Amino acid sequence: MAIRTLANYDGSFTVDVADKGIKHGGMGTHATDENDLAKANAPDGLIWVKGSDGDVLIADEDSGNAFGERKYAIVLDPATLQLAEPGKGYFLAMAGGTESPRAKAGATALAGAIDTPRTSEFSGTWPLTALLARKDDGSFYSMDEIAGPGQQEIIGSIPMNEQLLLGVVQHRTKSGGQVSDVEADRGGQIFMFKLDLPDQAYDLTVLK
Repeated sequence: MAIRTLANYDGSFTVDVADKGIKHGGMGTHATDENDLAKANAPDGLIWVKGSDGDVLIADEDSGNAFGERKYAIVLDPATLQLAEPGKGYFLAMAGGTESPRAKAGATALAGAIDTPRTSEFSGTWPLTALLARKDDGSFYSMDEIAGPGQQEIIGSIPMNEQLLLGVVQHRTKSGGQVSDVEADRGGQIFMFKLDLPDQAYDLTVLK
């Protein structure tokens, strides 16, 4: 048996962008996908983070979005595996795309890496919380304490908005210069981030 957490049709899913998430060229916001459809579009990166106050899915899309690929969070009801807020997710970030003004301007941290404006995509999320959390005495957890289920026990003792996460984004636009010389896959970035979701997003008693 399988449970369908999120259906794929227009109107099934809208991303709350708050005051962020403007598509390149001002083509609306990332509340909807590239085609202005309110649905998830080709997500291929997914992690389930289970903190002390909630469960969150973090998804990365790989749809070829010219206006910037989406990375978003979905609060999950762990009892039903359905969205805690039906049809709603929270915008985290956008990545490049063929309409990226930075790519068109040739802006890059790695000199000479710009090839030609192409698609970008986020490529996964990894939890660093257990590695960097400190115990009451200020010390870090040992490798033995993190091993096996220890990592999740630590993660599960910390609120979602205090979780420390690592993400990567690959930019096909940055496939020239040194990236090409060393025969690397493509250029990109590694970044660390935290969630900043509203408290009510985790309150299942209110949401229900």
